[in-house]
Amino acid sequence: MLQTIEQDPDATLAASFSYLMLVGYVCGGWQMARAAVAARACLQSGEHKGFYRAKIATATFYAEQIMPKANALLSVREERRLDRLGPRRRVLLRRSGPRSATDRVQKCNAKRWTSMC
Repeated sequence: MLQTIEQDPDATLAASFSYLMLVGYVCGGWQMARAAVAARACLQSGEHKGFYRAKIATATFYAEQIMPKANALLSVREERRLDRLGPRRRVLLRRSGPRSATDRVQKCNAKRWTSMC
């Protein structure tokens, strides 16, 4: 984004919203996961079981309902990147399929997200 802001500030600022939302969802998921791990460890003590079960349930909800939005925003960001390449290059990239393990995971997550809608 920093490289393109001078060339096309409107497009960069428009993309920044999705990027910031993506970062927020991921950071929220990270904190929820940390809380769930701590709650699971504290369940062994026997005290405040209801509180710790609620923590785990909340983290599970976040993982199942909120984190898929991060995958959707990641695919939107990828689409915008492809749009900047131009129609000819975009067609070539789409036909070639995933280029790395990360691309395969993103493609799989995008398919899963699409099938859920």
